[in-house]
Amino acid sequence: MKLVGELVLDRNRLMRVVGEITQNMQPNKYTEELESVASSIDKIVGDLQLAVMKTRMQPVKRLFQKFTRVVRDLSKVVGKEVELIIIGEDTEMDKSILEKLEEPLVHIIRNALDHGIEPPEERKILGKPRVGKVILKAYYQGDRVYIEIEDDGRGIDPQKVARKALEKGLISKEQLEKMTEKEILQLVFIPGFSTKDQVSEISGRGVGMDAVMNTVLNFRGTIDIWSEKGKGTKISMAFPLTVGIIRSLLVSVSGRRFAIPIFLVTEIISAENVNTKRLSGKDVLILREKALPLINLYEMLKIPQSNVGYVIVCLIGNQRVAFTVEDLFGDEEIVVKPLGKIFGDLHGISGATITGDGKIVLILDIVELLKNKNLRM
Repeated sequence: MKLVGELVLDRNRLMRVVGEITQNMQPNKYTEELESVASSIDKIVGDLQLAVMKTRMQPVKRLFQKFTRVVRDLSKVVGKEVELIIIGEDTEMDKSILEKLEEPLVHIIRNALDHGIEPPEERKILGKPRVGKVILKAYYQGDRVYIEIEDDGRGIDPQKVARKALEKGLISKEQLEKMTEKEILQLVFIPGFSTKDQVSEISGRGVGMDAVMNTVLNFRGTIDIWSEKGKGTKISMAFPLTVGIIRSLLVSVSGRRFAIPIFLVTEIISAENVNTKRLSGKDVLILREKALPLINLYEMLKIPQSNVGYVIVCLIGNQRVAFTVEDLFGDEEIVVKPLGKIFGDLHGISGATITGDGKIVLILDIVELLKNKNLRM
């Protein structure tokens, strides 16, 4: 994987140099042959990268099969009848991600059985089958692997979530008034949140969903939740196919280049089209009548302020935030290189890479920056 990573970096540099040569020279047989060879190398390196990446991939079947017993044992403890349905067990994921998913999935399944699925008698009264269903599903979509856990239980009551969040001081009344039902549901990912009134052996300890969120974000993944009262709940997690090589957006802040993983980016707005306001002492971006936190990267990275050319809207976990940057340099496939012990623990930086023009570029860890800023995730 490391050797392929080096090859990808040099491929990027080669393609850039060939592009500059053909742009600045009159076309002739040498430039045409150079373009042809570079194009062929580009394809071969891409195929080699895919082949090596597959050696790290393992089917989710090994992980999913463990939950048949988990569901059977937990259903006896809570006195409920539950059937586990597994779909897409041949879907493959990067081994390093798969190894860390067991505990988060256990948390979600425990919540489904304890909070979601109703007792058999209650389900009969509601006109539902006595046996509740939990569906564990894996599939590909684009360059992402999705894992979903869905149940046909009582769903999550947004009013109860909002009440508990207020009681625990996790949000203010002013914040709650501006939140949609979807945003209220996402409060379950805040550390320390639980709708359970009493701690049980299964759940209600105030841990679980925030731990799930952290695991997903650590692998540059995303997580979302849907729920309908009386119908059930679905939690969806998406992960990159590989953890070592990612496509990133290259930006500059005060003349310094940084890379932002492109899967986080949902929108880019030119500075002249930006509508900003100051609410409750904080800067916000008004986007389609919604207020998003506007983060000043200059301040967070502690570097001199310069002109703001663009605002980048990112989806971090379940929250949309906006960042100010000076300029954009397009997207590029990059290889994530750890900084090593000599640099110590640099907050907000997840590693470095070498771009096609030979420059060393730091990769921004947006999640870490937001945590240090104490914004709600």
